Amino acid sequence: MALFVVWQVVSALGWLPQDTLSSPTQVASAAVALVTSGDLGEAMATSVGRVGLGLAFGIPVGLVLALVSGLFRGALPTRRTRRPAAGVDPTGPAPRRARGTRRGRAALARCRGARSG
Repeated sequence: MALFVVWQVVSALGWLPQDTLSSPTQVASAAVALVTSGDLGEAMATSVGRVGLGLAFGIPVGLVLALVSGLFRGALPTRRTRRPAAGVDPTGPAPRRARGTRRGRAALARCRGARSG
């Protein structure tokens, strides 16, 4: 409720241009006029039709892009960096899941050898 009071006061003082955002009393009077004249149904049908048209075009395009992105890892360009992030040791310890495997132990040994050498 306080939001409507502040909105009305700001509009009445002229701090908010009428072409940017009308005051709450103007919005309410326009709504009453649309309901009494019978134009509200037509206006709502037009708006719902525009929303439906946007969804009809947007959903298939988004679905295709999502499938392409998910199925083909290199289909869309990605930003790759050559240098590690600041403060990250590229020869740091291997993740726990890699330490228990033969390949993980070999990689860990190579990393330890590179650090000491």
